[in-house]
This record gives sequence, C-alpha cells and structure tokens, in this order.
Amino acid sequence: MTYSTAHYYLTYGGSQYGTREIWQTGLRFAPSLENYNDPAELQNQLEDAISVDDCLTAAGDMIANPAGVMWSNAIKVSWAKVAVITEAGKYYADPKVAQSSGRPGSAGSFGHPAQLAVAVSHWSGENLGHANHGRAYLPAPHTMIQSVSVLDGLATVEQADGLKDLYATFVNRVAGEISTIIIATDPVIMSTIGTGQHKEITSIGVGRVIDTIRKRRNGLDEMTTYRDLNP
Repeated sequence: MTYSTAHYYLTYGGSQYGTREIWQTGLRFAPSLENYNDPAELQNQLEDAISVDDCLTAAGDMIANPAGVMWSNAIKVSWAKVAVITEAGKYYADPKVAQSSGRPGSAGSFGHPAQLAVAVSHWSGENLGHANHGRAYLPAPHTMIQSVSVLDGLATVEQADGLKDLYATFVNRVAGEISTIIIATDPVIMSTIGTGQHKEITSIGVGRVIDTIRKRRNGLDEMTTYRDLNP
C-alpha cells in the first residue's frame, strides 16, 4: 500500500444500542504544500497543536443535532482519534485519542436495526484519474429512516440535504482544527493505486438509500446530489 504523502487520519465513532453494535468512520487530511512529506513534523504538530478533544466535540455536535436531521439517542459518539499515516500506510507513532462517556442523538428513544447506515460521498470535482470519489458511512438518522417513502424506498430530499449541511459543517470544523499554522492541511480523498494520489474534497453528497450491505447498495441508485464543501 502506497500513499502519495504522509498525512493525518481522523477516525471517530461510538456505540449503538448499548454495546451490541460499534460504529466508526473517518477522514484523511494531507499537507496543502505540494511534495511536503515529513511525518516527524506532522507528529510534532499532532502532539503540540491539534486538539482531538475538539474533533470529538465536532462529531458529537453533529450526532446530537437538535433539529431537522436527528439521530436516535441509542446512537452515541464516544471517541475520536488522529494518527499520522506514513506513505507506506503505517502508523508513524502512537495516535492521539479523545474519549467521553458518549453524546447521544437527540430524536428520543427509537429502535432501528443496528447496522443501518447512510453513505456520505466525498468528491474532488473531477472524474478522470484516481482519488476522485470517497465515502464515509454514518449511522442512519432516525428522521431520515422515518422519511423513507413507501413508493420508492428513498429518504426525502430534505433529509438528505440536511445531512449534507451537517456533515459539511463537521468537515470544515475538524479541518480547521487539524490544519495548523506550521503545516496547513486539507480534507482529501486518497488512492493507493500505483505510487498513490490525493485530491482535495470539494463537494459533499448524501445518498437517499438506507442500507447495510455494500454489495447490495452498489446495485441501487442512491439518487445522490452534491453541495460545495465551502460554498
């Protein structure tokens, strides 16, 4: 596995329905300066200038959103982790971790199948070459599940648009925390094909299909639409 550069990998997650299900997802951040590849200095910045607690707070604010798109209180965010990943795809050193007792969703007590997920798509704005498309899978919000139509099996456009806005806000918040004065970084899509390639995320999309199995999901038109990450 070869990445184009050393970079930061933010992962975050928590529990669903007690400890019956654990969820996690992540996002990568590469140095803005072309051809910059100094994992030692990235690690120094991680230890001295990056607050993983603030990243955890941003994830918690998304899942605990009080109106519009809301998750069941059976969904919790309880940890975040930032690690420096080398070109070879290995941890450079120990990651920096933040943990809490868990921030729950705000929709109330609702039960759903524990593995229901929504695909959030990352797009570079390009279609040729590699590192153009990436995904993160989030626990399905209660309000999005409730909005699914009996006619086409899709969540509403309003719920998908609301989740796009929430997720874009989250990405911009953690991007501002991980990018430091010494080493500016950008949220990116990374490919390990060949010598590796990465491109900055410019747009966020949310599919309207709520599903669990990627193989089956790939056979469905998710009706994904995009918004600019920084309009």
